[in-house]
Amino acid sequence: AAIASLRRELQELSVLLAAQLPAVVWESARWRRQVLEAVEEAAVRGCWRVLAELYAAREAESVSRLAELCHALRTVLPLDLRLPRALCAMPPEVFSDRAALEAMRLADLSDTRLPYASAIRTLRTLLHVRTAREKARVLLEVCEEVAS
Repeated sequence: AAIASLRRELQELSVLLAAQLPAVVWESARWRRQVLEAVEEAAVRGCWRVLAELYAAREAESVSRLAELCHALRTVLPLDLRLPRALCAMPPEVFSDRAALEAMRLADLSDTRLPYASAIRTLRTLLHVRTAREKARVLLEVCEEVAS
């Protein structure tokens, strides 16, 4: 309901903007899109804190279960998913030495031996970006990093 209300308010604001901006700006599809995107981003940033708190309160149990699952998944390595060794991006000793394997499971994301650590760190920034465009940019960065 809050999102629908915000969308209605943004549409009303767009109508008001159209009346105030010079016609040359509003008639240009590119400029109009840039203005509307800037207004949407400002509105989302302005409402984010309130909406995030409301969402967190409403979904506290689900978020708690997700946090527990993410904590359990932090020790999962690519080889646990039965990926080919070439895709695991792990040091060769991990495949034969149990101690090395356990050390990798407990490694911090700053450990450069941990496969895809940089991509995981980048992915974690999704929590801090607000707009769909910013989230898409982060996901694209992660995909490019994993593919390289």
